[in-house]
Amino acid sequence: MPHAASRITKSEKHFITFCALSAAKGTVIRMQMGRITCKLANKAHRRASRKKNAFSEEEEKGTVIKQALVAGAPTYLLLPEGSQNSAVVLHGYGGVKEEVLGLGLAAAAAGYAVCVPDLPGHGAHPGMLTGGSIREFAAGLRSAGFTAAVGHSLGGLVAAVLGTAVLCLLSVPLEARFAGGKSELLRVLRARRVREKKPYAGLEEAFAALGGPWPGPPVLLLHAVRDLPVCLAAAARGKETGWEVRAIRGAGHLDIVTAPETLSAVASWLKKGDSFQR
Repeated sequence: MPHAASRITKSEKHFITFCALSAAKGTVIRMQMGRITCKLANKAHRRASRKKNAFSEEEEKGTVIKQALVAGAPTYLLLPEGSQNSAVVLHGYGGVKEEVLGLGLAAAAAGYAVCVPDLPGHGAHPGMLTGGSIREFAAGLRSAGFTAAVGHSLGGLVAAVLGTAVLCLLSVPLEARFAGGKSELLRVLRARRVREKKPYAGLEEAFAALGGPWPGPPVLLLHAVRDLPVCLAAAARGKETGWEVRAIRGAGHLDIVTAPETLSAVASWLKKGDSFQR
């Protein structure tokens, strides 16, 4: 039975927007010499670490990962210490939130508290993908007042309607028309992983629900050199609109979200966020 995604609560909005919380438990992500290491941290461990002088106070700082429900969606919250801005990172059609955690960490490294949810009909989200559910989901995210939005494919279409000051889109399709053989479309679009009335029906409804004029610049649009034709067409239109458009070499429609060039470009764009106005 379709599940209507709820709007974000006032407490969730405060939690995401300000993130002035010190977590007693969680996963601390440390970036050290270009590598990411994870360490299960809690108050007792931090006290013990300080006694052993195993880590400096500076090294103890990191990003706490928590799980929550945001706009009715199971969500990872990435909370770096001292963050002043907030961002939402959205996966694409057939994806799950875990696939874009790298993008979330890139946004966190740029100083943002980050929300990484499952889209309706995807991953752990209990609802189906329909025009109504994606519209409710977008409204819930919009009410949170995020500073920035990053979205891949269908998630990019959602990101584009949130009205954020900072916007970064990855491999966004121009329309719900995809050329190619059946096996190729099944591999790239992964409709088998989406809960919808029938294959691609929810995708078509989502396009109709999210349709409208594209946001004006500044927008960063990244596309893969080997991307879907409909995404290359969107890149051409974005360039005409005045967006900053870049091609990511060595990537396709799916693995663009993990390409090092993508992560670097997203982090750099988000760091310039204070200079953007909408």
